[in-house]
Amino acid sequence: MLDDIKGSVRIAAMGLCRVLTNISVRLVEAASESSTKNAENTLKIVLPFLLSPSGLENPSKEVQIFAVDTLLKLLKAGGDTLRPFISNLVERLISLLTTFEPAEVNYLHLNAAKYNTTEEKVSTA
Repeated sequence: MLDDIKGSVRIAAMGLCRVLTNISVRLVEAASESSTKNAENTLKIVLPFLLSPSGLENPSKEVQIFAVDTLLKLLKAGGDTLRPFISNLVERLISLLTTFEPAEVNYLHLNAAKYNTTEEKVSTA
């Protein structure tokens, strides 16, 4: 609902998302200190959602920013419980790099010759 047309719905959804994020982070933090099973269960539910079209792949920039912020909080809190998820996380984040690239970079890459540069220089930069 973060990408809803109506502003009041977006505001209410943001409040709910913040609460759910805080609960998830606390579960991961508390579980990583005592029992890794709770943290793993929480991460098994939350990470696929954040990495899905509902999260990082959502066309709405607000949703993408919120998903990145939540993902960073979970990664900071996760500790060793993240080990089983690292390979999937790295793969998904690498595949999403072009999603977060500004449109101007894509334009410049396609029209490098017009600006007296090469595609390689744009990619390197």
